[in-house]
Amino acid sequence: MTGNPDDALDVSQEAMLKLFSHIRSLDRERPLRPWLFTVVRNLVRDLWRKRKLRRNEPLAVEVGPDLGHQIVDRAASPEDDAVTRQTRRRLWRAVSGLPTKHREILVLRDYHDLSYEELSRVLSIPLGTVMSRLHAARKKLRAAYLDPGRGTAEQISKGGASHD
Repeated sequence: MTGNPDDALDVSQEAMLKLFSHIRSLDRERPLRPWLFTVVRNLVRDLWRKRKLRRNEPLAVEVGPDLGHQIVDRAASPEDDAVTRQTRRRLWRAVSGLPTKHREILVLRDYHDLSYEELSRVLSIPLGTVMSRLHAARKKLRAAYLDPGRGTAEQISKGGASHD
């Protein structure tokens, strides 16, 4: 979400400090994970405001999570590893081209495995909006990933990019 690994580390550290400073006041009946993701999300937004970045500015492809430990078969050949790396870069390029609200919900759901209820709390949106936004995000990602020559996912959804 920060677009920069150093900023991501700073946000993570600040989120942990907030967690430790509020640990006694947290409701033990409620799950901690959504609260922590909300803190991280707010810290990133604060960072954006400080830097006056536009919220829909795409992330650099290189800042996508390192999924190598989940995708790469250690018994695979160097050629298979290269194809896997290329696929991962292409996927994160497509994710990076999504509007912030779609990129955010996809990463929280599919990479961090938040439930729909947790997404609703973290993003402060109704459950129905979670489902429709996630559906729209996956549809845009599919279009951008399967046809990368058409432009970003946002351009595809607006009908503004083509092969020309």
